[in-house]
Amino acid sequence: MLNQPPHHSEVSSRELPSRQGSGGWLKILLFLRRSWGIIALAVVLAGLLGVAYSVLARPTYSATTSLLLDVRGSGNLQGQAAGGDSVSDSAAIESQVEVLRSSNIARRAVELLGAGYLDLENDEQPGLFGALLGWMIERPRQADAPTVRPQNTVSARAMERLSQQVRVRRVGLSYIVELSARGNTPERAARTANVITQAYMEEALAARRETTERARAWLQAQVEDLRARVQEADRAVQDQRRQANDVASTSRLRDLEAARSTYQSMYEAVLRRYAEALQQQTSPVTDARVISVAEPPLRKSSPQASILIPGTVLLGGIIGLVAAFLRERSDRSIRTADAAEALLQVRCLAMVPDVTLLNRGRSSQSPERMLWLAAHEPDSAFAAAVQRVAAAVEVRAAANRGLVLGLLSARAGEGKTTIGANLAAILGSMGVRTALLDLNFRTLGAGTMLAPALSSNASSAIEDEAAWVRAKHGVFANVEVIACAETRIAGGTGTPNAAALRRLVAQVKTEFTVVLLDFDPSLVAPEMAALEAQLDGVLVVIEWGVTPQYAVRGAIEANGLDERLIMGSVLNKVDQRLAARFQV
Repeated sequence: MLNQPPHHSEVSSRELPSRQGSGGWLKILLFLRRSWGIIALAVVLAGLLGVAYSVLARPTYSATTSLLLDVRGSGNLQGQAAGGDSVSDSAAIESQVEVLRSSNIARRAVELLGAGYLDLENDEQPGLFGALLGWMIERPRQADAPTVRPQNTVSARAMERLSQQVRVRRVGLSYIVELSARGNTPERAARTANVITQAYMEEALAARRETTERARAWLQAQVEDLRARVQEADRAVQDQRRQANDVASTSRLRDLEAARSTYQSMYEAVLRRYAEALQQQTSPVTDARVISVAEPPLRKSSPQASILIPGTVLLGGIIGLVAAFLRERSDRSIRTADAAEALLQVRCLAMVPDVTLLNRGRSSQSPERMLWLAAHEPDSAFAAAVQRVAAAVEVRAAANRGLVLGLLSARAGEGKTTIGANLAAILGSMGVRTALLDLNFRTLGAGTMLAPALSSNASSAIEDEAAWVRAKHGVFANVEVIACAETRIAGGTGTPNAAALRRLVAQVKTEFTVVLLDFDPSLVAPEMAALEAQLDGVLVVIEWGVTPQYAVRGAIEANGLDERLIMGSVLNKVDQRLAARFQV
């Protein structure tokens, strides 16, 4: 029958969530406080990267020219609508925008710009970042490019670069189109914008001439055909007049004259249109005009340090926050009493400070002195934390004389033996007769460090329950350490005799008020299973910020412990300076 721990040592399931759920904003502030280093580092690095890019990147300049379009061909180039369908006008303007972006305009502009754009290999070299970005862009293209290259590869590359440097947009709902060109120098940017505008005008004139030429050729054929018809009708009328001697001839003569008149009218109309076509063919008028010529800009358009640096700093802050959040999510160690209580559903009795941090600047403590540090330095923060654990144990011992309390840790090096020895010393100073049984069969324990001569023959202590008297080692008043295991110093492996071990614990209970069992810090301790029926409680020692939660749960489950046996937990080796950043 298991000895049930008193109700006061448990933390109710309703109490824990309420404690953990409180202070949401405070938790956020604490998160920022403990993560400021990562965030600040990310901000500084991003800011330096932004500054470096602003300094090292080749500057780019942007020049702009504006065109006013007469999409209805009405000659109204004053920006005033002459009435009509606004939807059609918008479609026509957007069409001209696409014409400005077309390959024909780019090809003509490259021809006008000359060898400066065609000779790409000797063109101005890009900056450091530009070269790197260009290499990253060109490498996939080269991998996908055909083995046999066309003859006009250089021209095509020039057209592609030119298209990348030009941006065309309609200004609101107006008839104005804005064309912006980028360049490595202000003059280059202005020249590019003006040359593209010139290319657009020339292409528009060429298109107008081509259209007019087709119309002229068609009208010329119509004029010649109608002239022949008029001449033929005129001859027919003259012949009919010579033969006009009866009524029938007079009627036919009228029909022929009407036909001749019709042909004559058609001929004259087509002839006028033909003359107009000839005039339009020689007229250098387009449906667009330049209202703003591109001038060399006074300032560079990129990189803009006033925008780039704050932007990179903001991006660095976001990256730092994400990195800090991911670090916290990946950190499964236990850093707060609330986390320990939520994991084990029992109270965290104390957060014991790291002695190595408390003794900075002073000589390091010897292992033996560490075992009794609370007794040697009773005013220290370490002693105060252990005293809180001792007070809880004393309350349990008052209600259950011969209290058997196991000390458990998931991994070696968490300080379980140090906590156990100092707990025994504090209990002894409070007048509580305490025995510390060193059951570390596979690791170094208190018995080995305090009385190596005794521990070399300690195997007899679990074979003969009377021999334990010879294995005792009194260190303080009311405190004795009993070496119960062979150690590596003695060269043994230390396989416990379960029956003798149970008899030993039963015998020790009759002599002491509190019996502390210092088990091996291993995932599975066979001696714990052997003594589970005699345990009145288990104290779980967890190394702060190191031991993961799954290791603690795994140690409890692997040893088959009834969770009702767990009296409480102790967070050991706490960095108090850092711990304050996690406490709500």
